[in-house]
Amino acid sequence: MAPVIKSIESDSNLDIPTLLFKGISLDSTRLLSIKELILNDKESRITSLAPLKQLVELEILYASNNGITDDMLCEIDGLEKLRVLHLSQNKIRKFTIQNLPSLEELNLARQKSSSHSTPLQFDAESLETLSNTLRKLVLRGNYISVSGVYAPLHMLEELDLSENAIEHLSDFEILLACLSKMKVFNILNNPIAKKVPLRRHCISSWDRIESFNTKPIGFAERVCVTNMNEQRIKIKQARSSTSSRQVKTLDEPEMLSSKPLPHLPPYASQYRDLMVQSLLPSKTARGA
Repeated sequence: MAPVIKSIESDSNLDIPTLLFKGISLDSTRLLSIKELILNDKESRITSLAPLKQLVELEILYASNNGITDDMLCEIDGLEKLRVLHLSQNKIRKFTIQNLPSLEELNLARQKSSSHSTPLQFDAESLETLSNTLRKLVLRGNYISVSGVYAPLHMLEELDLSENAIEHLSDFEILLACLSKMKVFNILNNPIAKKVPLRRHCISSWDRIESFNTKPIGFAERVCVTNMNEQRIKIKQARSSTSSRQVKTLDEPEMLSSKPLPHLPPYASQYRDLMVQSLLPSKTARGA
């Protein structure tokens, strides 16, 4: 005998997530009314995300602290109006989603499957897909060691990479060059934070930055960093100019002694030697 399918009317007070994950169907009016769904801390109940496919108007989904894995992500792919997706503390090793065209905020903090040997990863095509919409990304505590891979997300305004394993400035500089809209950035508790004055680097690179490592950036600090950078440039230019003059002074007699002077006939080395000798005292006198 086929199982009985229960239909719940739109005025029902029953728990919608429970109904969805028990396979109980809801009427279309009720489904279309759901724009936000909270499924946090339901690890024992969620074995699939497939029921969420019915929620075509869903804009916000909180599903933290569950047992969601990589292969379950495709079951919410295609929710075209989803703007906010929180999947922290799940078991995702590689984030792969191709069709969430409205997604603006993604939280994947502290995946239970992450470790030094298996850090959280992103599918390259998924990053490209999210590049025009994603504004906020939280990746805290996932053993991530490479930061440059997130450079395609050029619309990002908030990025949390705290509590990871990012170490190399050369890789980090890719972010500085590409994420020009950054406003809020957190890289606390990474090896790189102990080696490089990242706060100054970020303020210098990002015109819109408002907060770094949870601390706000004020107008006075921004002016101070700008002045410091200008002073560094002036010092560098002065050193470069002095070095250039010294090299020119040292090299010019050598060049004259190795090449015939202009307008002298071939084999006129005797004239060349005389002219070189005459130039040397004059240069010494000028230097004095």
